[in-house]
Formats: sequence, structure tokens, C-alpha cells
Amino acid sequence: MNPAAANSMPVPGKYSYIHKVIDGISVAVNHVQIDFNCDAFTSSVQITRVVVESRTPEGRKGDLRLTRIKSPDTGQLLIFKELEWQSARIEAKAHGAASANLPPLRLLLGNTQCRIVIKKRLSDCAVLGSRLAIRPEPLAWALTDGQLRAALACAAALAEPVKKATAAATRAKALKKIEEPREQIHSRTSGGDRDILARMFAKHDVRETSYHLLAPRIDLHLCDDPGLGRSEKPSLSSGGALQLTLVSMQADLFPYHKATDTRAHWRGYREAATPHSQWLSQSLSSFCATLLECLDPRPVTPSNKPQHTEKSEEQMSNGIGPRPAHSAPTPTATPSGSQASPPRNRILQQLGKLMTTCLVLRIDDFTVYKVSTGSKGREAPRALVSAEKATLPGDAGLLHAELTFFYYPGDVCLPVPSPKLYVQLSPVRVCVDVASVVWLGAFLPHVARASQAAAAAAAASHDDPLYVDVRAEAIMPKIVLEAGSEHVSQQRDRPRELHICTARATLTNVREPGRANSAGTRADLAAILAALRRSAPATGQFPCAHDDLDPIHEQFILHANNLDDIDRGTSMRPELLWRENRGVWCARTEPLWADTAGARAAGRPAPLLDAVPLTAWLCFDEGLSRIWCVARTCGLAGLQLNHYQMLFLFRQLERISEMAAWLAHDASRQPDADEGSIVLGLVVPAVELTVVLPSVCPGQESSRDLDSVPLDSSSLQDLKLGKLLKSLGILFCLKRTYVFIIIKKKTRKSITERAFGKFKIFFLLAITPCTIYSKRHFDVYTNRLIHINHHSVDITSSYFFKGSIDFKLKPVNS
Repeated sequence: MNPAAANSMPVPGKYSYIHKVIDGISVAVNHVQIDFNCDAFTSSVQITRVVVESRTPEGRKGDLRLTRIKSPDTGQLLIFKELEWQSARIEAKAHGAASANLPPLRLLLGNTQCRIVIKKRLSDCAVLGSRLAIRPEPLAWALTDGQLRAALACAAALAEPVKKATAAATRAKALKKIEEPREQIHSRTSGGDRDILARMFAKHDVRETSYHLLAPRIDLHLCDDPGLGRSEKPSLSSGGALQLTLVSMQADLFPYHKATDTRAHWRGYREAATPHSQWLSQSLSSFCATLLECLDPRPVTPSNKPQHTEKSEEQMSNGIGPRPAHSAPTPTATPSGSQASPPRNRILQQLGKLMTTCLVLRIDDFTVYKVSTGSKGREAPRALVSAEKATLPGDAGLLHAELTFFYYPGDVCLPVPSPKLYVQLSPVRVCVDVASVVWLGAFLPHVARASQAAAAAAAASHDDPLYVDVRAEAIMPKIVLEAGSEHVSQQRDRPRELHICTARATLTNVREPGRANSAGTRADLAAILAALRRSAPATGQFPCAHDDLDPIHEQFILHANNLDDIDRGTSMRPELLWRENRGVWCARTEPLWADTAGARAAGRPAPLLDAVPLTAWLCFDEGLSRIWCVARTCGLAGLQLNHYQMLFLFRQLERISEMAAWLAHDASRQPDADEGSIVLGLVVPAVELTVVLPSVCPGQESSRDLDSVPLDSSSLQDLKLGKLLKSLGILFCLKRTYVFIIIKKKTRKSITERAFGKFKIFFLLAITPCTIYSKRHFDVYTNRLIHINHHSVDITSSYFFKGSIDFKLKPVNS
């Protein structure tokens, strides 16, 4: 070989001119087809007009020298590429006995751009990280329930092989990233203010590998096929469709993020906007303390207590915030060998390498429209679930969700924290539409059968069931019940809507730290169970039947006494510390209130239920066929009611009764349908009902011309509940007149009244008539008398009620 030619050859491994040429190549492919074949499904992907070329950091075409940024400090290089295709067609067909009759799934994608940033090291051309961002054009898909079931079956069959294939590779790559020299990390910010090139590199730097999906708009139309997925309600018997619109949806995946590192470099991520970081910090601190206690149980003394440096670099770069002085030992602790045991040092060293795989989902706006049918013609779609944009800040998104998994790099086998799911929902408005709820009640269970079969198959291949810490928060949600076609527009005091609101609603299966008189703790659950025991009649005695379900489920009792932990054994494995039971859920509203709106005479919302905090605990069996719930309100529950609000509520009861009947009918048609039940135990310390009567002063707009406006036909029929109301002893029924009361529970109790309480009726009020019909009656039992005075009624009886009332409004026979 010519020595001169040998000297001109590039040094092996070092980035050179040849690598520049390879990185700058443009590729154009007219057609690409990829086929997938497995036992569960077959699939094919066809992509046309594929182009790969270099771009500038802003995504524009330019000189090749502008498509690379070289760092003068770290010896690293950023390469910018773009992958674009004109169209893509995805087809999938599920196999197997459960999916024999499922139609094939077909999805079309239009023009899609995929921007790629690759980070290399100049010394050996090693790839240090990459960022992949896919930007499709607005999508519009129409899917039937059969196609959705096929998609779920294919996704479930693909999830397990992908998980097994990527688990080992993820740990191996994470080990390389942990071993990256620290001096390069320190030098990334050196000279940033002095060199324009360094500032450009820092602006577009890839701190860690990430994958992103940026969808500007997705319109999804769900249609029901004839069969079990279609309701038999007459208005839905010919089929219906529900439209879901997502605006500015972004999904981000960070597979190699260090648990204690900051998230400030995540694009578009606002760590201070959600309380997720605080929840994660508390969870990691608790896990570290539990792990140290489990593996090194000796008591902490001044001689072996871990020492924390006050201003260490890792504490300054910790993205989950500073921890209080009383918190548990953390991975940032660096005890010396003379002051801590070698096992504790090794544990803390491994905890400092703890990695996470984090999936973040953000949606700026979404709308779910009411079900449309052929009978509705060309009616403009109305929102079923929509954002309350007036209460949202300008830069705030509507939905933020994070799913985090923990692992150690390499082959380290130590316990890890449990996976965590956090969801935050900004203000939304949810309308209760009978047709939409009935349609979803028939559509979703039919589709969910495919996912349940896949979940059962996945559970059969694993010894442990799914274990995830869940915390969901909804900020200022609003549930709206709208008036139907019977609304009388001439009645100026007649409300059009009922708003059920709360400032914050929380749902979680993780217990709050033990604090006295705090909602969400085991002590709070124990207090609710004790209150229910004092009030509920004895099981098996009148009026309870022997086959009645007890609202106090055994799982509640075990959970309140901390006796339901899961036995994970003593062998060293990642799930060793996942012992707390996650089958009991706690829901809180802080607080809950209700208003009626739409009355033209008032011009503003009228209060119906005063603000009252509510805490509920739930548990259910594996198939969700039986649900137990115990709840308690704090303080006085005040109700304010007038005649027109009463008419509105009776109409809503009629509508809800119809909806429940159709839901039960459609559920009974599903295969293997069993009789489900919901058991509710509610403790309300005090209730106050106030009746607001119209003013008789002349000039009041809401009270004049009452004789000239049409009345609801439901308020003109004679009352038929005299016998029932008289037997209850709480409401007294007169001819075409209702008598309402204000009741409060007395605090002072005698021995005989301790179990069921004593109530006092302070005064009686009468308003204009209203008609109710009852199909069933209560079984009433009393052991005392009712004493009636001139100005008050003292009820010293203990009442038991069993059964349910079905309300129905009927017109007057003129």
C-alpha cells in the first residue's frame, strides 16, 4: 500500500469526512411494505413516497454545513434529519377463536413528517442520544366496535413480546448512559455566554433520548355494529355514532431518565404546574427509608447515620425538589465508610443509579360530542364533554398524564418503587345525556370484552397481578343536567340546568401519610366504618333480609386495620416492597356544591346544595360486578329549594329512571352477564332543607303573572302519596299541597337514641302542588310515637327503611 495513501486514510472510529458524507446522504423510496406475522394477528404497513434528507435545526432545507452543530467544548456533534412520507396504510387482522368474527382493521395516514436529531461523540462516533418527533397531518378515523375490538386484540398480542424484547436492551443502554464521563456534563455550560456556537448547541442539545408524537388534531368517529354492541332503545335501534375530537395532543416517551435528575430540559414540560413532582418526591423518600430498613434493619445511631453534604452538586441538580430534614435517606446521601455500614453504602450507591421510563401525555383541548343518529337529521353536534375554556389560563393544557416505571441499569436485582400513574384534568363540563349514556353503556362493555380477554391472558403468564400507584385529580369539574323537551319557557323561574360542581376532586389508591383527622387515611376509613356501625340495623334482623349485602365489606375492615398487606416473600426481586394493598380507592371532593341555572327571572345561578366536603371509599370485585362504597360528609348539608326547582328535579328523576332501566336491559343482553350490585353507606351528620317561597310584594318580576303562565302538567294532579308519607312520619301530604321541613340531627343523645339519632322538625312550609307516583313502598319500622305540637314536631322514633322508590310524573286528565 502507498504510504501516502495510508496516511490520508481516516483514523478508525474518529469522526471524519467519510462520516460527514454518510450523515448527509438523502434517500428517496417510492414504496415500502412491511409485513408482520404471528400467532395472534397478521398485519401489513404500506408507505409511499418516503424521503430522508438533512435539514437545518429549524426544519428548513439548507446547506449541509448548516445541518450539523459541533460543540467546541464537549467534542460532540448534533445532526438534524427529516423523514417524510406522503401516505401510509395500516391493515391488521386478528386470529384465534375469540376474534374469529372480527373485521380487519384499516387505518390511513396522510402526509407525515418525522424530525430526527442524533447526538454523536467525535472521538469514536458513538451515538450518545437521539430525539424523534413525529408530526402527522390532521387525522380523521371512523371505527366500528368490531374494528376497535380487533385493534385491542392486536395491541395486546404485540405488547408482551415488545416488553420482553426491550426490557433487557433498555437496562443495557441505561448502564452506558450512567457511565458517561462527568467532566463532559460539567463542561456543557462552559463558555455558553461567550460563544454563539456553544449557545446554539445548548439550545438544541439532546440531554437524553426521547420520542415524541405531536398530533395537531384527531377526529375519531365511533360507530356501533348491529348486535350486542347496539342498544335496543327505540331511538338508538338503527345505530348511532359518537365523535371524539382531540386538539394539540402530545405524547412523550423518555426511556432513560435518572430518577433524581431535573426535568427542566423536557420541551414543553412545566414541572411547577402540577403537584406530581411533590408526590413523586415523597414516594421516593418513603421507598428509600423502607428499603434501608428492610435490607439494613439496624437502628440509625450517630456513628452510622448517613451524612448529607449541604451544597453537593447532585442535590442542586435534583429535579424533584429539596427534601425536609426529617425525610428518609435518599440516593444523594454519601456517607463515609467510617460512619456507615458497607451494606448501607452499597444500597445508597445503587439508589443513586435508579432510572425511570416516563410516558407523558398532554392534550390542550378535547371534545366528546353527543351521540348522533339518523333520526336527528342535520342537527349541529352538541358537546357531551368539553373544556371550560373561560376558566383555563392561556398556556394551560386540559389533560396531563404521566406513567412512570422504575428500573436499575445493568443486571442489578434490587427492589424498585412501584409504577406510578398521575392524571390531572383541568376544568371540564360533562353533560348527562340519556341517549349518549345508554349508547355508551351498550358500546363500551362489548368492546371491553376484547381487552378483558387480553388482560386475562397476560395475567395467566404472570404470577403477580397488575400493581400501579394511581392518583387522579380534576380541577373544578362540572356535571350538568339539562332540562328536556318539557321545559316551559314562559315560566321565568324555571331553571334550565343543574350544575354539580367541586373545586377539586381526587381519586387515588395510595394512602395519605398518617395524620390525625385527615381525609384519605386509614384512620378516616375506620371513623366512617364506626359511624356506620352505630347507625345501621343489625344484619339479618328486620328490616334487613338475610341475603342483603352488608355495606361494610370485609376488605374495608382489613384495610382500616392495616391487615391486608400482600405477602411478597423474602427473595430479592424488584417487587419485594410492593406490599400495600391497592384494591381500596379513596375519592374526595373539596368541597361539593350544586346550583341551578337558566332561570330568566333570577339572571344568575341559584344555590341548591351548599358547599360540603365529601369523602368516599370504594372497593370492588375482580369483574366490577359488585361495588361497595362508604362515604361521609363533614358539617351541615344545606339544601335550598323552591317550587320550580322541585319540578326540575322531578323531571330529572324521571329521566334518570329511564336511563337506568335501559342500561340494565342492555347489560342483561351481554354474554355471561351476572346480576351486578352497588352497595352504598352514607353518613350525613346534619341536613337542613330550606324552602324558598315566591314573594307576594307587587313589582316582583318572578311572582307576578303567575296565573297567566302555563304550569307543568306534573304539578296539577292530586297527590297520591298520603298513605306513604303519613307512615314515614317526616312528610305530611295534604290535598294538592306539599309540606316541607327543616331537620337537624341533635347532638345530645339518650341511651335508646344513640343508635339511630334524634331529629327535630323546626317548622313546616307549604308551596304549590306537585305530583309523584311511587311504584314501590318502603318497609317502615318504628318503636316510638310521634309527638305533634303547635309550632314544632319532635320525632323520637327510630326508623328503618328498605327498598327503593321509582318516581314517575303523569299529566292531568282535564
